[in-house]
This record gives sequence, C-alpha cells and structure tokens, in this order.
Amino acid sequence: MAAIEAEAEIEKTLWHEATEVFKERFHVNFSISIENQSNAILGTIAPNIVFTFQKGSDQQVKFDRGQLNSLNFLSVGERRAMYLLYVIFEFKAREAKEQNALIIIDDIADSFDYKNKYAIIEYLKELSENSLFNLLVLTHNFDFYRTFQSRVLGNGSKRKHSFIAQKNDNTVNLIGGGDNFITEPFDYWKKHFGEIPQIIIAMIPFVRNLVEYRSGNKCNDYLDLTSLLHIKSNTKEFKLGDLEVMISNTMNELQLSENIDKAMPVIDFIYTTADRVIQTLIDSVDEIRLENKVALSIAIRLKAEEFMLDHIIDTTPINGMQTAKLYDRLSKENIDKGETFKNIRKTLSQVVLMTPENIHMNSFMYEPLMDMSNHHLISLYQTIKELTWDGL
Repeated sequence: MAAIEAEAEIEKTLWHEATEVFKERFHVNFSISIENQSNAILGTIAPNIVFTFQKGSDQQVKFDRGQLNSLNFLSVGERRAMYLLYVIFEFKAREAKEQNALIIIDDIADSFDYKNKYAIIEYLKELSENSLFNLLVLTHNFDFYRTFQSRVLGNGSKRKHSFIAQKNDNTVNLIGGGDNFITEPFDYWKKHFGEIPQIIIAMIPFVRNLVEYRSGNKCNDYLDLTSLLHIKSNTKEFKLGDLEVMISNTMNELQLSENIDKAMPVIDFIYTTADRVIQTLIDSVDEIRLENKVALSIAIRLKAEEFMLDHIIDTTPINGMQTAKLYDRLSKENIDKGETFKNIRKTLSQVVLMTPENIHMNSFMYEPLMDMSNHHLISLYQTIKELTWDGL
C-alpha cells in the first residue's frame, strides 16, 4: 500500500506540473485547478477539475467539469483546451517513466484562436526536442502546416519531413511539401517571373493587390490589371509587353524572358496557358502548384464572362463584382427558360462561387485555393469552354 501511495504522490506532482504548463501557455477565460488528485490516482474517484471564472472585479464563480458540461458553458475551443490538459499530463507521465513514444497529433489546433495555435506549436516544438518522443503531426489547416514547418522543422529539415497527402482514385500519395514554391509561393514567383507562363498570369492579381495597397483603386495600373481579370472594353487590346510594364512599375526589374512573345494578346496567352496546364495536369496527382490553380481560375472567369456578355441584353457598365452581377443579369433575363438554361446557370454559379477567393488572394489568404482540386478546376474550365446557347 505504501508503494501505491508513493506512486500516487508522484502522479499528483505530474498533475500539478501539467496544470502549470497549461496555465503558462494557453489563454482561456478561466483558471483551473485539480482537486482530490491522490484519491483520483488511487482509483477511488475521478479527478475533479475545477474552473474558476471571474465575475466582475471582486467575485469569482466556480464550476467543476460535470457542471460545465451540463451548462454547456465552454466554447468548442475551450473544451479542446481542457482536453489538452489531459494530453499534457500523459506526456509528463511518459517522460517521468522515460518511456519512448510515437505521438500522433491530428488537427490539434482546430477551433483555437491564433494565440493558442501558436502556443500549441511552441509546445510541440519542445516535445520534438525530447529524445523520448517522435511526433507525427497531421493537419488540414495550411496556415498551421506552414507555421509548424517554420517554427518546429526549420529550413534545414522541412523538405525531408513534411508532406502533402493527395488522394487519387484508391491510393494516397505523399508529395514533398517543403519546397519554397509551396511554403513561400510569392517569393518563388518573383524569382521565376518571366520564364513560366503560369507565374506570369498568377502575378496579375498579386501585383494588382500591391498596386491597390500602394496607390488605391483609381490609378491606371490598377484599372488596367483589372481589365485582365474581367472582360472589359479594352481587355483584348493589352499585349504581354504592356503587362510587363505594369508589373515592373510595382516590382522593379522584373522582365519577361526572350522566349515570351511580347506582342501576344494577354487574353490569348491566358487561354493558351490554361490549355497547356490542363494537358500537363490531367493525369497528374500534383495538386500543390499554386500558380497552376490561379492561371486556371483566371481563364475560367474570363471564359465565363465572355459567354455571359455574349448573351445578356443589359450591357450597361458594371463597377465591382462583375462576374456575380453578370450572372444575376443573365439569370433574371432568362428566368422563364427551360432545362437547358438550368444547366448553364448551374455551371456559371460554380464560377461565381469559386473564382473570387481563388483569384483575389494575397500572402495571407490563399488556403482555399490550396484545397481546391486541380481536377475540379480542369473540369469546370472544359465545361465553360463547351457552353452553348443551343435550344434557347
């Protein structure tokens, strides 16, 4: 019995250490303590976690875990934070016993705010430095993925130890996920601008964002770049040489290579590049080249707008949200049409829903496009190209 009680005292200390780690690292609107730790470890009763909430400046309200569950008091993120306490205790217990472990961590940062996400990453970094533990970290969150790479793996090992899983039919392929064209795509685009057609196209919305931040949305470069992302009266006038000037005005010294025909209309270059990308990707599982997806998304939108402009009656100019407004006009003008237009409308609605987030991205918001399947983009582009007004 004395040995059991001694073991209980050791684990009591571990509970205390786990609680202190939790308090130090994670930010929640309550404090925690654990009562009856020795009895819980001896198996007589379950550990009682007490949560203390501050009510006003001088009053506190306490709930135990059972009361909180019945009151539905905690948010999803706070419940997951509470679960972390048990996880931390388990790690402490294994460390105390010098027990080797493979730790599988699956989407641990879901439902947490950014402050706690970073706290989790820092804690995982410390675990990774413990020779007793090997970590297998899984996530659907691309921002968490990139942050984990930079803060835990570092540049030295992220190419060896990070992967992106791609499902293809009945197989799952692991593609290396540590290259700069994945984790730092905009820096990669700058370095390779002028030689890769998809990057030339993808730079259009990226530079347009920079121009807007610097000079607003009324300057010539912003308006001209907008005319390459929507069908405007002057869209077909712009050549690749014009695009080179627009981009170099914002990003100094970027030039097209000698292999690029600067006299080629930009819109033709976009469509030709999209066709070439499709031929490259149609049998590929490579889903992670951002520039391919941006180029396809721009081609999809332009093709869709050309189709709608060819078939609407109201052609008055549109300022802002052009694709969605063209779609609304076309839908209202053909509301009484039959099944053929229903199918057209269904296809165009996918363009309206999909392309804004895929095209108007910046260095902070391109995760939706990373999640978009190449095959979905390919299918949508091919469907848009084949749309006809037959039967209406």
